Amino acid sequence: MGKGIKSLKWLYPALFLLFVAWTAVGAFPLVNYEGDSNAVLGNITTTLAGGEFAPDHYYAYDDQPLTYWLIAAVDRITPLGPEESYCLICWLAMVWLAWVTVSIVHRLTGLSRCVILLAWWLMPESYACGMYANSAVAATAVAMVGIWLLTRRRYLWGASVLCIAPLLRMDIMCIYPLVFPLFCFLGMNWRRSLGVSALMAVAVAAVATVGLWLMGGNILNNFGTYAFWNGMIEPVDRVKAVVGCYSIPGMLIIVVGLVMLFRRKEWLLAAVLLLPIVTEHLVYIKMGCAGKHFLYALPFAAAMASYAVAWLVDGVRRRRPAQMAIAVVLFLFEICYVVVPVWKTNLYEELLPQDKKRVPRLRLFSFRIAGYEAQAGIGGGLWFGTADEIMLMSGNVVYPFAIHNLKAQFKNQEDEMLRFFDGKTDYVAVTIIYESYNRFIVALYNRGWRISSEKTELAKAPGKWPDNYTMQTMDMTDGKGHVITVMQWGTITPHTHVGESVKTEDNKITVFLNGLRFDGRPVYYIMPGYTAFVWDKYHENLEAEHLLIPRVPAVWELPD
Repeated sequence: MGKGIKSLKWLYPALFLLFVAWTAVGAFPLVNYEGDSNAVLGNITTTLAGGEFAPDHYYAYDDQPLTYWLIAAVDRITPLGPEESYCLICWLAMVWLAWVTVSIVHRLTGLSRCVILLAWWLMPESYACGMYANSAVAATAVAMVGIWLLTRRRYLWGASVLCIAPLLRMDIMCIYPLVFPLFCFLGMNWRRSLGVSALMAVAVAAVATVGLWLMGGNILNNFGTYAFWNGMIEPVDRVKAVVGCYSIPGMLIIVVGLVMLFRRKEWLLAAVLLLPIVTEHLVYIKMGCAGKHFLYALPFAAAMASYAVAWLVDGVRRRRPAQMAIAVVLFLFEICYVVVPVWKTNLYEELLPQDKKRVPRLRLFSFRIAGYEAQAGIGGGLWFGTADEIMLMSGNVVYPFAIHNLKAQFKNQEDEMLRFFDGKTDYVAVTIIYESYNRFIVALYNRGWRISSEKTELAKAPGKWPDNYTMQTMDMTDGKGHVITVMQWGTITPHTHVGESVKTEDNKITVFLNGLRFDGRPVYYIMPGYTAFVWDKYHENLEAEHLLIPRVPAVWELPD
């Protein structure tokens, strides 16, 4: 099945180059839109700018230590900044992951490389993972190189690479049990396969533990982090993550491919492909909240889907009505959309114009359903957000263009805010959330500012506000003046409305800022979405004077 196109030797390189060019649209500009990765970037930048190396306080450092060091190394040896370095690493890793996945699946199944690439392309996470900063894609790419070496019976080299991948992201180890059935599939007897697998498990655990210790981390901290997040994620978030990773048609063709694999009685191959999927989904059964959490299993899911795609390609080539009809439905799902605006709230009315600007669409017709106006056409469907990513319900052919538009808008907003601060050399920048703080630190670093002092403290808020807060202050200088950046955690949360001025709850921020002493320096408040407003301590109430643009909600506030 699917072998009839093997004679076209030029087709796979051409198709792969098309895949690379298509994904590059969403990879550039090299801007990150995901909050956790911005925390990583803020931590790295703090150290690069002259701050203290404090892995105990870095975001998920114990889970991804080598990722931190890799970004810092690229920043040092290239003209790219930390954010650009991280984003470029992820896109290149995504491209390499696609190539090595096709090579592995082709070696295991004998199916056409073109068919395998098409199956891979049908899984949204296969390309979404390269369009924002995350450590999962690099870890998966490295691990798949190790598995590729194992399939070529280069066991020592393969094991060595598999030892390195967890240092990029520790949870990649959840798919490693596949090596036992893989060795059996490659011809080892089960006793030897079990022994070699056990030796590899010990080696991987030892390298991960010692390597993390040498880089200043502690592998045991990951268990506490895992337990914490297991109690935080809602079931609906887990469902969105799975759908975002595989897509609805993707899951269907995976099941069809698995059935075909069973019908062929390829039991060992089925074990090789199923085991990493099962183990990863068990590990993330309670905390999988983003497509990247299932990325490690995606190459094996795509391998099963390849059987279904090969069946469809063969049917289309032979002009069989059933396969042709299914192929047409799949094609329409990838290029078309149906939008039904079911949210009748101020939030939706505010966001719909932004959604239209970001997602390329050509409306073909409108209709009413259940009292609501709906529209259909060619282009991307509605956004839906996982905990870390923005995905499309359908019409994924325009996904890179939608992400490109989102990132370009994101960058323009940030640049506009930063232009306001250009020329100001002695002021205080205050943020509520980690997101704004980290991005502002990275922006100052890229403009040549360096840290002269930093401090983190737990204290009582001044005035009549009794709550504890944690305040982190950082004094940065460019040799001409100083910027004091302040971030605080606690109950300092303003009550906000989309499209309205920012108000406060019980004047908490007013009291907080009145209690700060910054020697008369002007204080600027940086909100999520990079809207800044001036704080005048002589005002009785905190008022929002929008200097730049109306506040744009961060991506995680988009309607699901």
